[in-house]
Amino acid sequence: MLKGDAWGRPNDRIGVGGVIDALSPEARRYFAAGGLGILIGDGALNYRQEKIFETFYA
Repeated sequence: MLKGDAWGRPNDRIGVGGVIDALSPEARRYFAAGGLGILIGDGALNYRQEKIFETFYA
């Protein structure tokens, strides 16, 4: 997180974050066998990595 002092606005904030996430082999087998989770488990999962990038400015 950066503070706005550098551009003359000391109350401003800016931040950046990112993550690359994927299911473990054990979790893949569990869901493929019909296991259910809070958000996933419908039997039609895409096993590619999930890539998330977020920014904020306040």
